Amino acid sequence: MDFTGERLLPDQQRDDDLYYEHLARYMFAAALARGRRVLDAGCGAGYGAALLASSGAHSVTAIDIAPEAVTYARQRYRHDSLCFAVGDIARLDLPEASFDLVVSFEVIEHLDEPDALVCAAARALAPDGIFIVSTPNPATYPAGNPFHKHELTADELLALVQRSFPATALFEQDYTTALSLRPSPDSNLPFQPLWQFTPAAERRPRQPDYYVALCARRAKTLQDALDMAASIMYELPADRLGERISDILTLQRLLEEKNLHLSEKDAHIADLENELKRQGAWAASLEQQVLALGRPWYRRLLDRSARRS
Repeated sequence: MDFTGERLLPDQQRDDDLYYEHLARYMFAAALARGRRVLDAGCGAGYGAALLASSGAHSVTAIDIAPEAVTYARQRYRHDSLCFAVGDIARLDLPEASFDLVVSFEVIEHLDEPDALVCAAARALAPDGIFIVSTPNPATYPAGNPFHKHELTADELLALVQRSFPATALFEQDYTTALSLRPSPDSNLPFQPLWQFTPAAERRPRQPDYYVALCARRAKTLQDALDMAASIMYELPADRLGERISDILTLQRLLEEKNLHLSEKDAHIADLENELKRQGAWAASLEQQVLALGRPWYRRLLDRSARRS
């Protein structure tokens, strides 16, 4: 299966930012998946459904409209509680209240009728079920994606999901540049790092890259989910900031070299233009000399002709 620019393929993009963006959303959902009947609506290549299954879900049903994506997922991800199926998530005829958790990441913007997905999730969820849906922020997402039908702002996303889920909490997903102080792997401490953020006093507010809505029918259900959910800070496996700084410095060096080359080229062109002007002046001077020498010769020729006649 080829990468189209939309469906993430971990085999091909494990080192891309796109992979970690998707993975963080599934890690967020995994905190709520344990013991639940889960539906991954629009599972794509299946890596996220496999993560949900391995997190302790009672069962995970993963559905995608693309047969090639489901084939790819079945070949690569196997778990006793996981099954993949081809289907249109906006028109699924699933038994009512058959799931406890429905997740749909980066799908709703692809649909002609986004409300159909929300209604399908509400119908498939048990009364105390949770719906988690994400979508890119059009304020930061590059315009002109041919696969997107409806790109939703935060207000539009909330208005859409609250028709079926009155209790909703909105999360923002973004990259964060941070300094971390954490236990060394060699310290053998009996606890994991607990990330706490202290915002920089002069940090300028900015738009997030993605919105993730956590939705429920009842306020108590939402509060219970919020108590279980964790803010995800996924530590990238490489110094991505360092890599980006290195890339910027490399591009800056190449730009300086190009500008120097252009300056040298401009100077050479100026020298050629000056030489052309000098040659032009020299040619004009020769022409004047030839004319000056030619006038007496022409007159002598006329004189000879006149004497012969």
